[in-house]
Amino acid sequence: MTTRVMNAERLELDDSVFDAVICRYGLMLIPHLSQALSEIYRVLKPAGHLAAIVWSTPESNPIFGIPFVILKKYVDMSVLPWAGESGPFSLAAPGKFEGVLRAAGFRDVGAQTIPLLNCFASVDEVYASYKGVVATVLQQMNETDRVQLEADIKQALRQFEVSDGVELPGQALLGYGTK
Repeated sequence: MTTRVMNAERLELDDSVFDAVICRYGLMLIPHLSQALSEIYRVLKPAGHLAAIVWSTPESNPIFGIPFVILKKYVDMSVLPWAGESGPFSLAAPGKFEGVLRAAGFRDVGAQTIPLLNCFASVDEVYASYKGVVATVLQQMNETDRVQLEADIKQALRQFEVSDGVELPGQALLGYGTK
């Protein structure tokens, strides 16, 4: 078995070589999704399958929804790397995921909701998990606003505290289609 890193929009692979393509939380972040889906379609064998998981709506995923709602109070969200067409929730709208799969040529397309439970040892641990995602935004904020942002997010997360940590419910979408 070999692992290779490559751009999903330009797969350096022969046509019709894979029985299946599986993607976990990646499709929604690809800037030119239609190109990437065309490439995935191209490398699948006839009757090959695609299965991909993406995030559902921010409201269904407080682990992401909470910081994004609070961040909007402090900064222009267009500075985030995914401010354009791609982003964590870009395929979350009803019918959107299925629509992009159909547009790429897939048949027998569907999407189903997958419930999740994100468990953390503490509110501090949840907040620490955001640092990489919002690092660009935090660098542009003054110290007073950064401290207040952290306090606001941690306060909002406290509603999910349980006796042994923090449990944040969530929801993903499993999309699938056949070549």
